[in-house]
Order: sequence, then structure tokens, then C-alpha cells
Amino acid sequence: MFESLRIGNMGAPREELKLDFEFMNTFPSRELDNEVPIFLRHRGIQGTLKASRVAESGGIEKVKLVLKGYLMNVILKLMDVQDSVSSRYDPDNGDGELFRFDFPLAKEPWSGPQCEENDEDDSARKYLRTLPSSLNVFGPWCSKAVGQACCQAEATVRYEVEATAFRGDTIVSKCTHEVRIYDSPDPHPPPVHLAHFPEEYHCSQEKRLTRFGTSGSHLTVIASEPRPLEIRSHGDPSMAAFALKFIMRDCAKPRKLDVRINSLLKAVTFISANKMDSQPTIKQSKDSPFLAAIPKFGRSYHRSLHLSHWTRNPASHYDVEWIAHALVWLPITENAMPAPTFFTPFLSRRYSVSLRLEVKGEGKATIILNVPLQIVYPMDVGSADAPSYEVAMTPPCERSYEEVEVLPIYVR
Repeated sequence: MFESLRIGNMGAPREELKLDFEFMNTFPSRELDNEVPIFLRHRGIQGTLKASRVAESGGIEKVKLVLKGYLMNVILKLMDVQDSVSSRYDPDNGDGELFRFDFPLAKEPWSGPQCEENDEDDSARKYLRTLPSSLNVFGPWCSKAVGQACCQAEATVRYEVEATAFRGDTIVSKCTHEVRIYDSPDPHPPPVHLAHFPEEYHCSQEKRLTRFGTSGSHLTVIASEPRPLEIRSHGDPSMAAFALKFIMRDCAKPRKLDVRINSLLKAVTFISANKMDSQPTIKQSKDSPFLAAIPKFGRSYHRSLHLSHWTRNPASHYDVEWIAHALVWLPITENAMPAPTFFTPFLSRRYSVSLRLEVKGEGKATIILNVPLQIVYPMDVGSADAPSYEVAMTPPCERSYEEVEVLPIYVR
């Protein structure tokens, strides 16, 4: 990620000045040579610029460092500019120099000049408090369009750190390095209000158990939205705990019930040509040609659940009702660092988990749910421990709890 310029007089050998970035406070991710470093917005971007062969090239007077943000390959704003002075010390390179930089993104250095003084409701500044997280999505978003097979939409959010070395007013060398910025403005977001998203989320469903074509008992499955999922460092598997409630009616005490759970993460990116004042919905994207909703899916996971502990509900208005509870850990991401849930006026990202439950007992039924899930990044990297992948993936069983509050504050 560096660029070299040859310096020298006519007839003299040309020497190379090389610039290269070294970042300090990256979010731990997979250790790959071409991996783009990830930064959490509240921690800023810190590091050093290493200049090699400085004396041979004639010296450097100053270095200008620029942090840029792009949306759809068009620069949005000059986010921050710094002049860096050499520390003139590099233990690994006798002729090298280090130029330190620190872009404290949390201070919003770009928001002031863009807010009008007469903006009484502070709406302009409010929208700048969340940065669009780094992402690159492309795909169809509607299947019925006049004159073509489908609609296509694309969104790219790209951030770069750029360094320019000067001798006087002459540019000596230049280099850029792509970085990812993830902004989780609220590390403790409230639960999703399901009524605001009609027909998107389905947290409960009722089916009849059937056997040899004959309908039997009523089965209702209710899933609660899990706590916000914190992405783990180094691409380790991140898991969410789903509280499931099973209700059986019109039957004697149920026998053992076997449940196979298939889970699939769904990410929907909303791209708007017009300014949005609130979270968009899939229904709105179907009605408006200026709003696209692009779905992307993760890998599927499979779990098995065995229910045998049923308790009768005496408060039910039905004649007979039996209830069983289960807490199931499901992997959500593995070897991946997805963008967090976020909303900005022209770009938004939301997540949900599709649950397909194949139930077998005195009969068979298939329950399909779509449960909202919010993804965040931790404020303090490595601030708490999580159950290991092996522990969480042990066969789950029903729990004897009655309230969802027994879940941990965060599932890591």
C-alpha cells in the first residue's frame, strides 16, 4: 500500500522514497496479508507512516495526512486533515522516519461546517452523528419492472487514509491505505418495534400436528428477539441465544418432542435516492422506485432440540394448555466481520435470523419464523468472555426459566 517516486538531478542516479502505513488500534480480525484493517468509530484511527530512504531522496519537510470517505465512488466530504512532524526515529531502519497520526472520529470534526446556524432542531447535526459503515453490496431488489427482468442497485462505502510527503511545495511521494470504519452509535439499542415493520418479522406461528393426514394438537412456537449480538474478534464464531416458547393445546400431557432447527442470517441493505427520516421497510421499497432493499444471506446452521419437560398453564383460557421453554444458542457469523446494524439518511442495514423448525412427536409440523437481530461491535474490545464455541454447540435442552431476563446482557 505504498507509492514510490524517484528523485534526482539529470545524470545522477535516481533514488526511491517509500511510504507505508502501520496501524495501531485495529479491531482484531483474520490475519490475512490482504485483509483491510477494521476500526471502530468510537476508538478512532491511529498509527504511523513509515518513510524509507529519506536521506537518499533529499529529505522531507512535512507530511500531510488525509482521511477520506466515499459513497458510490463519489467523495462525500474531506473528513479530517493533519500535518505530521517526523519523530526521526525508526529502530528497524536507520534511514527511516516515522510520522504519527490520530484521527479521533468520535469528536465529529466534519460536522460543524455543514450545520447551519439557524438549524433550530439540530437535524443536520443529528444525521452526521452516525457514519455509514464500510460495505459493498450489489444485487437485484425487485422482480417486476417495466421493460426489464429485474432492477439492480449498488452501494459502496469506502474509507481511505492518504499520506502526501512534501519538500517545500513539491510533492515527493504519496500513498493510500483502505480502512474499514464500523460505527455502532448505540451499543445498547432497544428491541425492534415489530409494528413498524409490517410483514417483515414473524416471531410466532401456530400449526396443527398432522399424522397420516389427520390433524391433531395445536402447536404454537414463540421466539423472543435475542440481545444485541457483539461480533467477536479474529473472526471467531459469534453466537446468539434464542429463547423459544412451545405451547401445546387440545391434548393430554405431550410426550417427547423432537425439533430440528435450521437457522440462516439475513442482511438487508436499504439504498435510498431521497433523504430518509426513519428506518425504511421492505414494503416501502416495493412501492417506491427510489428505495432499494438488497438481501444477502449467510451460511445455514443446524441444531437439534428435544423437549420432554412440559408444565400445565392453569391461567390459560383454553381447557388444556401445556408449555415448554428452551434456550438455544445459534451461530450467526463465522470467519466474517459484517457491518453493524446502522441507519443513515441514504443508507441503512438491518439483520434478521430465519428459523425453520421441523417438529416431530405425536405428529409433524414445520414452523417458519423470522426474528430480528441487531449486530453491534463492543465498545471495549475483549471486555468480557463468552461461552466457547464447543460449549454453545452442545445439544441444547429445555430450561426451567419463566422470564427472558435470565439471558445475559450481551451474547458474544
